[in-house]
Parts: sequence; C-alpha cells; structure tokens
Amino acid sequence: MKKSLPGFTLIEAILYLALFSILIGGATVCAFELMQAAQYGGTRAMLSEETDFILAKIEWATADAQSVTTPETGATDTALTIARRDRSIVSLARSGADVVIAEGGGTPAPLNNTNVKIDNLSFTHRAGATGEDPEELVTVLTISARTPNGFLLTRIATSTVYVRK
Repeated sequence: MKKSLPGFTLIEAILYLALFSILIGGATVCAFELMQAAQYGGTRAMLSEETDFILAKIEWATADAQSVTTPETGATDTALTIARRDRSIVSLARSGADVVIAEGGGTPAPLNNTNVKIDNLSFTHRAGATGEDPEELVTVLTISARTPNGFLLTRIATSTVYVRK
C-alpha cells in the first residue's frame, strides 16, 4: 500500500481558488462603490457650499440697500443692481458659467469656483403687498457640477430677501 503525501488534491485547490476569486471580486466591487459614493458626496457638499455662499453674498448686498435699480419693481432679470446707503453700487449677474459681483463700478469678480457651472440665475423684484410692507427680492439659482466619474449633479435654490429702506 502506498502512503499518501500531505497536501491538496487538484479539486481542493480549484475550490480554494474559486472561493478566493469570489471574495476578491466582491471586495473590489465594494471598494469601487465606496469610492464612487465618496466622490458623489464630495460633489454634493461642494454644490451646497457654493450655493450657500452665493446666496449669502446676495443677502449681504441687500442688507444695507437704499434701492434696487435692476430689476425694476414687478420685473425679473438676470442681473441685480443695488444702491446701498453708503452710496456704493453693488451689481451681481450671470456671466457665462459664473456669477460675478462688482462693487462701485469695479471689475466684476466671479463668486463661484471653476468646478461648478451656473445654469440659471434670475432675480424677481416685487413691491410689498401694502405701502408698509418691504419689497421682496426673489433669487432663483441653478448650479451644477460633475463628479470625478462624470455624473452631472444639479441643485436648484430659491431665496427671498426683504429689502428694508
């Protein structure tokens, strides 16, 4: 009788390789999904921060407003011009894929970073319901960005600011 040598049979080796391949394949898929989710979350956070920053700049511009000259009362426009109490003029507008701000007739500077695109920006200037109610300035902003994988994310934000003279 022959003595068996210790080791694996061919069938055992094939089974172990198959199980190992399944485990490695599953781990690879999980790692890929986690990286995609992190990139998606990072892009969403960036869109949120950019939107909040632009809307905060609009609120800052209207905080000390003496009058809103563009758009006229009852109109909607893609530009906003505000005369402030300190006699300075602040203008915000969409320029290509950016929102730009100019103070005192200076050179317009972009408010958003280059990773995001402004798809829509509109300002609606409404009179108060009565003579004692403040004017309203409604801003609608549509902003988008691509994840590193190329997926397009879009965020739409609306803000209403009351102009107190």
